[in-house]
Amino acid sequence: MFRANLTTQKRLAASVLKCGERKVWLDPNEVTEIAQANSRQNIRKLIKSGLVFKKPQAAASRFRAREHTAAKRLGRHGGHGRRKGTAEARMPTSVLWMRRMRVLRSLLRKYREQGKIDRHMYHELYLKSKGNVFKNKRVLMEYIHKAKTEQARVKLLNDQAEAQRQRNKAARERRNQRVAAKREAIISGDQDNRCASIGTDLPHPNLDYAALDEDHEREQFMAAMQEKIAEPGFSQDAPRLGRLLRENDTASPARQAPVYSFNVVTGQMPQMPQMPSSLTQSLLARLASYFDVSHLSSVDTTTPLIVTQVFDPTMNKFTHFQ
Repeated sequence: MFRANLTTQKRLAASVLKCGERKVWLDPNEVTEIAQANSRQNIRKLIKSGLVFKKPQAAASRFRAREHTAAKRLGRHGGHGRRKGTAEARMPTSVLWMRRMRVLRSLLRKYREQGKIDRHMYHELYLKSKGNVFKNKRVLMEYIHKAKTEQARVKLLNDQAEAQRQRNKAARERRNQRVAAKREAIISGDQDNRCASIGTDLPHPNLDYAALDEDHEREQFMAAMQEKIAEPGFSQDAPRLGRLLRENDTASPARQAPVYSFNVVTGQMPQMPQMPSSLTQSLLARLASYFDVSHLSSVDTTTPLIVTQVFDPTMNKFTHFQ
């Protein structure tokens, strides 16, 4: 097989391409056509047609380097024999801290701008991040979700409690209105009966008729007292009760008047005048109105009622009448 000598063509091509002959590439499939080129003009035509061109500059391959770097990313080639320098020198903890803080704070800013957290929670979590509470972004996100869930639960409970308080308040108001209406009705009827028993057209100024029992226990007591007054021997206790009331009314002005178990609005007991024996029934009826003995049964009222003790708020104890 005849093989053409292309030395001249390679020399001319190196002169045209301005490079060494070892950098000139000749197409081996077009040897006959290249062999006919015996001038620089013909070589330029071959270069233009792509049969002759300059080889690229040879360089060190990065293939093996790229493979080595990829393996190190996976944790290879990092044993004790490969290490030089302390762990702090190889990767400073300050650098790790700055990276973690930047990640956490950027997440907090993004959540605040999106409206997922308010400024109060942002400030709280910012300080917690600074205090090394969250080791990564995942822990911070889980904490935010739990905190928002807890806030929603507390808000729901507060709303329910507030609604219950409003319902209770409305129920109390309705009950107070019913009680006030019933009490006014009882007071209006009781005042008429009491004025008739005392013998005057006006109620006593020192009595709190609003404190009367709803079940008419006072009226029942009055009826029992009327029956007891009619019994013989009971009227002898009237002078003693009148004397006790007068002594109490003439006490020293510097000492507060004793407060009895019945309902007295303000002031001392009124002065009890001397009344004839014919008005003993009215006197005892009026005296009975000063004492709340509605807790006594009908059996207890079969004996004469004599008051022996009163409560003195200045001495904070019960005192005996002498």
